[in-house]
Amino acid sequence: MPESDEHASSGRPASSPPAEPLSRPVPAPDPCCRPLRADAERNRQALLSAALELFAVRGLDISLSEIARHAGVGVATAYRRYPDKSELVRELVRTRGKELIEIAEQEAQREDPVEALEGMLERMLELQARNRGLRQLAFGGSEHGHYSSYLRRRLAPLIVDLVTRGQTSGQLRDDIVPSDVPVAMLMVAALAELDTPAGDQLWRRQLRIVLDGLRTPAPRPLPGRPLNHEEFSALLAAPLQQRPAAADAAGDDAAWPEVTPAEARPACESDDQ
Repeated sequence: MPESDEHASSGRPASSPPAEPLSRPVPAPDPCCRPLRADAERNRQALLSAALELFAVRGLDISLSEIARHAGVGVATAYRRYPDKSELVRELVRTRGKELIEIAEQEAQREDPVEALEGMLERMLELQARNRGLRQLAFGGSEHGHYSSYLRRRLAPLIVDLVTRGQTSGQLRDDIVPSDVPVAMLMVAALAELDTPAGDQLWRRQLRIVLDGLRTPAPRPLPGRPLNHEEFSALLAAPLQQRPAAADAAGDDAAWPEVTPAEARPACESDDQ
Protein backbone atom coordinates (compact mmCIF):
# COMPACT_ATOMS: atom_id res chain seq x y z
CA MET A 1 0.00 0.00 0.00
CA PRO A 2 1.62 3.31 -1.02
CA GLU A 3 2.33 6.07 1.44
CA SER A 4 0.03 9.04 1.69
CA ASP A 5 0.95 12.15 -0.30
CA GLU A 6 1.59 14.01 2.91
CA HIS A 7 4.08 11.42 4.10
CA ALA A 8 5.79 11.08 0.74
CA SER A 9 6.45 14.81 0.67
CA SER A 10 7.98 14.74 4.12
CA GLY A 11 10.79 12.45 2.98
CA ARG A 12 10.34 10.12 5.92
CA PRO A 13 9.43 6.43 5.84
CA ALA A 14 5.96 5.32 6.80
CA SER A 15 5.39 3.86 10.22
CA SER A 16 6.29 0.19 10.39
CA PRO A 17 3.57 -2.45 9.97
CA PRO A 18 2.28 -4.30 13.00
CA ALA A 19 4.68 -6.83 14.45
CA GLU A 20 2.56 -9.85 13.67
CA PRO A 21 4.95 -12.62 14.80
CA LEU A 22 5.40 -10.91 18.14
CA SER A 23 1.82 -9.76 18.66
CA ARG A 24 0.41 -13.26 19.06
CA PRO A 25 -0.84 -13.85 22.60
CA VAL A 26 1.83 -15.53 24.67
CA PRO A 27 0.57 -18.92 25.85
CA ALA A 28 -0.34 -19.04 29.52
CA PRO A 29 2.36 -20.74 31.60
CA ASP A 30 -0.09 -23.39 32.77
CA PRO A 31 -3.68 -24.42 32.02
CA CYS A 32 -5.04 -22.64 35.05
CA CYS A 33 -3.21 -19.38 34.27
CA ARG A 34 -1.87 -19.33 37.80
CA PRO A 35 1.46 -17.58 38.45
CA LEU A 36 4.42 -19.92 38.24
CA ARG A 37 5.87 -21.25 41.44
CA ALA A 38 9.10 -19.57 42.42
CA ASP A 39 11.23 -22.55 41.36
CA ALA A 40 9.37 -22.88 38.06
CA GLU A 41 9.87 -19.18 37.34
CA ARG A 42 13.59 -19.51 38.12
CA ASN A 43 13.81 -22.40 35.68
CA ARG A 44 11.99 -20.41 33.00
CA GLN A 45 14.30 -17.42 33.40
CA ALA A 46 17.37 -19.69 33.41
CA LEU A 47 16.26 -21.32 30.17
CA LEU A 48 15.60 -17.96 28.51
CA SER A 49 18.97 -16.58 29.58
CA ALA A 50 20.81 -19.71 28.49
CA ALA A 51 19.05 -19.72 25.13
CA LEU A 52 19.95 -16.08 24.41
CA GLU A 53 23.58 -16.71 25.39
CA LEU A 54 23.91 -19.81 23.21
CA PHE A 55 22.03 -18.30 20.29
CA ALA A 56 24.48 -15.40 20.32
CA VAL A 57 27.59 -17.59 20.37
CA ARG A 58 26.56 -20.73 18.46
CA GLY A 59 23.49 -19.74 16.46
CA LEU A 60 19.97 -21.11 16.17
CA ASP A 61 20.96 -24.73 15.53
CA ILE A 62 21.62 -25.31 19.22
CA SER A 63 19.38 -28.01 20.65
CA LEU A 64 16.93 -27.58 23.51
CA SER A 65 18.83 -30.26 25.43
CA GLU A 66 22.03 -28.21 25.19
CA ILE A 67 20.14 -25.12 26.32
CA ALA A 68 18.82 -27.05 29.32
CA ARG A 69 22.30 -28.23 30.29
CA HIS A 70 23.71 -24.72 29.95
CA ALA A 71 20.89 -23.43 32.17
CA GLY A 72 21.42 -26.14 34.79
CA VAL A 73 17.83 -27.31 34.29
CA GLY A 74 16.65 -30.84 33.67
CA VAL A 75 16.02 -31.72 30.04
CA ALA A 76 12.54 -33.00 30.85
CA THR A 77 11.74 -29.73 32.61
CA ALA A 78 12.94 -27.78 29.58
CA TYR A 79 10.73 -29.76 27.21
CA ARG A 80 7.72 -29.34 29.48
CA ARG A 81 8.21 -25.59 29.57
CA TYR A 82 9.19 -25.25 25.89
CA PRO A 83 8.13 -28.21 23.69
CA ASP A 84 10.25 -26.70 20.90
CA LYS A 85 12.59 -23.74 20.46
CA SER A 86 10.02 -21.46 18.84
CA GLU A 87 9.22 -19.44 21.96
CA LEU A 88 12.92 -19.15 22.80
CA VAL A 89 13.68 -17.84 19.31
CA ARG A 90 10.74 -15.49 19.70
CA GLU A 91 12.46 -14.06 22.78
CA LEU A 92 15.56 -13.41 20.66
CA VAL A 93 13.41 -11.48 18.17
CA ARG A 94 11.61 -9.65 20.97
CA THR A 95 14.87 -8.42 22.49
CA ARG A 96 17.72 -8.29 19.97
CA GLY A 97 15.46 -8.12 16.92
CA LYS A 98 13.63 -5.19 18.46
CA GLU A 99 16.97 -3.49 19.07
CA LEU A 100 17.89 -4.02 15.40
CA ILE A 101 14.65 -2.38 14.27
CA GLU A 102 15.05 0.51 16.71
CA ILE A 103 18.57 1.20 15.37
CA ALA A 104 17.23 1.34 11.81
CA GLU A 105 14.35 3.62 12.77
CA GLN A 106 16.66 5.98 14.68
CA GLU A 107 19.15 6.29 11.83
CA ALA A 108 16.39 6.73 9.25
CA GLN A 109 15.42 10.03 10.92
CA ARG A 110 18.66 11.74 9.86
CA GLU A 111 18.28 14.53 7.34
CA ASP A 112 21.10 13.29 5.11
CA PRO A 113 19.94 10.01 3.55
CA VAL A 114 23.45 8.70 2.84
CA GLU A 115 24.66 9.40 6.37
CA ALA A 116 21.49 7.71 7.60
CA LEU A 117 22.07 4.64 5.43
CA GLU A 118 25.71 4.35 6.44
CA GLY A 119 24.91 4.76 10.14
CA MET A 120 22.10 2.22 9.88
CA LEU A 121 24.24 -0.44 8.22
CA GLU A 122 27.23 0.01 10.50
CA ARG A 123 25.20 -0.14 13.71
CA MET A 124 23.08 -3.09 12.57
CA LEU A 125 26.19 -5.01 11.52
CA GLU A 126 27.83 -4.24 14.87
CA LEU A 127 24.88 -5.86 16.61
CA GLN A 128 24.85 -8.86 14.28
CA ALA A 129 28.62 -9.36 14.55
CA ARG A 130 28.13 -9.98 18.28
CA ASN A 131 25.14 -12.29 17.84
CA ARG A 132 25.26 -15.21 15.43
CA GLY A 133 21.62 -16.14 16.02
CA LEU A 134 20.43 -12.65 15.18
CA ARG A 135 22.59 -12.69 12.06
CA GLN A 136 20.93 -15.96 11.01
CA LEU A 137 17.48 -14.52 11.63
CA ALA A 138 18.22 -11.37 9.65
CA PHE A 139 19.43 -13.26 6.59
CA GLY A 140 18.27 -16.83 6.99
CA GLY A 141 15.46 -18.91 5.55
CA SER A 142 15.36 -21.64 8.18
CA GLU A 143 12.59 -23.24 10.19
CA HIS A 144 12.24 -19.83 11.86
CA GLY A 145 11.74 -18.10 8.52
CA HIS A 146 8.56 -16.32 9.64
CA TYR A 147 10.67 -14.35 12.12
CA SER A 148 13.23 -13.59 9.39
CA SER A 149 10.43 -12.37 7.14
CA TYR A 150 9.09 -10.20 9.94
CA LEU A 151 12.46 -8.49 10.44
CA ARG A 152 12.91 -7.89 6.72
CA ARG A 153 9.41 -6.45 6.36
CA ARG A 154 10.12 -3.99 9.16
CA LEU A 155 13.49 -2.95 7.71
CA ALA A 156 12.71 -2.91 3.99
CA PRO A 157 10.57 0.28 3.85
CA LEU A 158 13.28 2.22 5.72
CA ILE A 159 15.98 1.13 3.29
CA VAL A 160 13.77 1.75 0.25
CA ASP A 161 13.12 5.28 1.49
CA LEU A 162 16.79 6.07 2.12
CA VAL A 163 17.90 4.74 -1.27
CA THR A 164 15.16 6.73 -2.99
CA ARG A 165 16.08 9.93 -1.16
CA GLY A 166 19.80 9.38 -1.80
CA GLN A 167 19.20 8.93 -5.52
CA THR A 168 16.86 11.91 -5.68
CA SER A 169 19.51 14.10 -4.03
CA GLY A 170 22.19 12.79 -6.41
CA GLN A 171 24.28 11.28 -3.60
CA LEU A 172 23.71 7.62 -4.52
CA ARG A 173 24.34 6.16 -7.94
CA ASP A 174 21.16 5.80 -9.95
CA ASP A 175 21.74 2.22 -11.13
CA ILE A 176 21.36 0.57 -7.71
CA VAL A 177 18.07 -0.70 -6.30
CA PRO A 178 17.00 -1.11 -2.65
CA SER A 179 17.59 -4.86 -2.62
CA ASP A 180 21.28 -4.24 -3.40
CA VAL A 181 21.64 -2.98 0.17
CA PRO A 182 20.71 -6.19 2.06
CA VAL A 183 22.74 -8.25 -0.43
CA ALA A 184 25.75 -6.07 0.44
CA MET A 185 24.97 -6.51 4.14
CA LEU A 186 24.81 -10.27 3.68
CA MET A 187 28.29 -10.27 2.16
CA VAL A 188 29.80 -8.08 4.86
CA ALA A 189 28.03 -9.89 7.72
CA ALA A 190 29.55 -13.19 6.56
CA LEU A 191 32.97 -11.79 7.49
CA ALA A 192 31.91 -11.69 11.14
CA GLU A 193 32.12 -15.50 11.07
CA LEU A 194 35.85 -15.38 10.34
CA ASP A 195 38.50 -15.44 13.05
CA THR A 196 41.23 -13.17 11.73
CA PRO A 197 44.00 -11.07 13.29
CA ALA A 198 42.16 -7.99 12.03
CA GLY A 199 39.14 -8.76 14.24
CA ASP A 200 36.12 -6.62 13.53
CA GLN A 201 38.22 -4.25 11.44
CA LEU A 202 37.92 -6.71 8.55
CA TRP A 203 34.16 -6.33 8.13
CA ARG A 204 34.35 -2.60 8.90
CA ARG A 205 36.91 -2.13 6.10
CA GLN A 206 34.79 -4.05 3.61
CA LEU A 207 31.68 -2.12 4.66
CA ARG A 208 33.47 1.14 3.90
CA ILE A 209 34.40 -0.17 0.45
CA VAL A 210 30.79 -1.20 -0.18
CA LEU A 211 29.40 2.13 1.02
CA ASP A 212 31.79 4.10 -1.16
CA GLY A 213 30.68 1.94 -4.07
CA LEU A 214 27.08 3.08 -3.58
CA ARG A 215 27.98 6.74 -3.83
CA THR A 216 28.31 9.12 -6.73
CA PRO A 217 29.99 10.84 -8.52
CA ALA A 218 31.29 9.06 -11.61
CA PRO A 219 30.93 5.44 -10.56
CA ARG A 220 31.98 2.77 -13.04
CA PRO A 221 29.12 0.80 -14.64
CA LEU A 222 27.95 -2.14 -12.57
CA PRO A 223 28.32 -5.61 -14.07
CA GLY A 224 25.27 -7.84 -14.38
CA ARG A 225 21.85 -6.99 -13.02
CA PRO A 226 20.39 -6.69 -9.51
CA LEU A 227 18.49 -9.53 -7.88
CA ASN A 228 14.72 -9.17 -7.97
CA HIS A 229 12.71 -9.90 -4.85
CA GLU A 230 12.01 -13.54 -5.78
CA GLU A 231 15.70 -14.21 -6.38
CA PHE A 232 16.71 -12.46 -3.17
CA SER A 233 14.24 -14.55 -1.16
CA ALA A 234 15.55 -17.70 -2.84
CA LEU A 235 19.11 -16.71 -1.96
CA LEU A 236 18.18 -16.51 1.72
CA ALA A 237 16.17 -19.74 1.67
CA ALA A 238 18.73 -21.95 -0.11
CA PRO A 239 21.72 -23.66 1.54
CA LEU A 240 24.91 -21.65 1.21
CA GLN A 241 26.52 -24.05 -1.26
CA GLN A 242 23.57 -24.06 -3.65
CA ARG A 243 22.87 -21.53 -6.39
CA PRO A 244 19.22 -20.44 -5.93
CA ALA A 245 16.73 -20.57 -8.76
CA ALA A 246 14.25 -17.74 -9.10
CA ALA A 247 11.42 -20.20 -9.73
CA ASP A 248 11.91 -21.70 -6.27
CA ALA A 249 11.68 -18.39 -4.42
CA ALA A 250 9.16 -17.94 -1.64
CA GLY A 251 7.96 -15.15 0.62
CA ASP A 252 8.69 -11.46 1.09
CA ASP A 253 7.43 -10.51 -2.37
CA ALA A 254 6.21 -7.12 -1.14
CA ALA A 255 9.28 -6.34 0.96
CA TRP A 256 11.49 -5.42 -1.99
CA PRO A 257 9.35 -3.85 -4.73
CA GLU A 258 10.41 -4.34 -8.31
CA VAL A 259 12.36 -1.36 -9.61
CA THR A 260 14.55 -0.86 -12.63
CA PRO A 261 17.99 0.78 -12.44
CA ALA A 262 17.81 4.59 -12.51
CA GLU A 263 14.16 4.52 -11.45
CA ALA A 264 13.64 6.47 -8.23
CA ARG A 265 10.68 5.19 -6.24
CA PRO A 266 8.23 7.94 -5.20
CA ALA A 267 7.07 6.12 -2.08
CA CYS A 268 7.62 3.00 0.01
CA GLU A 269 5.37 0.01 -0.29
CA SER A 270 4.18 -2.12 2.59
CA ASP A 271 2.89 -5.66 3.05
CA ASP A 272 -0.60 -4.45 3.83
CA GLN A 273 -1.64 -4.37 0.16
